[in-house]
Amino acid sequence: MISPWSGGEVVARGGFSLSGIKQERPDWIRDKKINVLVQVGSEREKDYPEVPLMHELAETPGQRQVLTLLSSPIALGRPFFAPPEVPAERLAALRAAFMDTMNDPAFVAEAQKLGMDFNSFDGTKVAKIVDDTVDSPPDAVERAKSMLQVPEGTKAE
Repeated sequence: MISPWSGGEVVARGGFSLSGIKQERPDWIRDKKINVLVQVGSEREKDYPEVPLMHELAETPGQRQVLTLLSSPIALGRPFFAPPEVPAERLAALRAAFMDTMNDPAFVAEAQKLGMDFNSFDGTKVAKIVDDTVDSPPDAVERAKSMLQVPEGTKAE
């Protein structure tokens, strides 16, 4: 968007969550005040199937590893965790209860009434994202760290 206070330059922002925009600034989407250029996460949002995921823009497998690693916190969203010693049958019961809640029509209706947007997925997917992140190759971790470094002499805002 070109704003009057920007001196004619394009104004852009990265790092917003789509659910946050939908809840706090629904007019930005409704009135097409923003354009979503890229998504971060493991799956495309259902409302934006044509917008690529960041890791899909990688040109090499190494780049894809780094961009997938950088996407993992977003891909996890706000997960619920249990300690590793939880018996398998209890873990299965907790996962089933969580998904039952996420799919409960009364819960979904209340969330919609409050303007909340959520995209829940089961614990096996969360565990895979965590495992893939923990098992990332050391060189991908180092490249990701270097990408997140703010160069000396610049101001991070």
